[in-house]
Amino acid sequence: MANYLLGDEALLAFLHGRHVKQPSKEDAKFAEWAKNLGKEDFLFASRMSAAVILASIERINKPARRDATRKEIESRLASFKDSLIDIDETILKQWAVLRANQPDPTAGAVSVISAEQNVELATALTLGYTLVTRGNAELTKLQSDNPALQIIDPWV
Repeated sequence: MANYLLGDEALLAFLHGRHVKQPSKEDAKFAEWAKNLGKEDFLFASRMSAAVILASIERINKPARRDATRKEIESRLASFKDSLIDIDETILKQWAVLRANQPDPTAGAVSVISAEQNVELATALTLGYTLVTRGNAELTKLQSDNPALQIIDPWV
């Protein structure tokens, strides 16, 4: 049994069914991972991940396409509503610890890990879930610095 926290790209892949319809090589790997989930594996997502997806929809220039996409995604998110995790005080405290230990953007440093992704990381750490996201060097380093943090990248 495993509890997985879907990052925004993983949540979007499930909402769109992108891993099922004509997948790219990377999406085919994600599809294989998704297909192998057991009945005792549970999928969750942070409300932050849902907000990131909705924000990206708002950037669509064509109003008709934006409205149709928003309607479709909101409908699919509704079926996922019991698996959306609220951001509570415990998660926010973990987020603060994660952010404090990364390069300070107010001092001109560039952090590869966004504030939103840090919420996903904090949620996974707080709940002991495995974060499903596209990896990068910063995430790999963060995982090695935090043994309790479990991250998988099913696209590789």
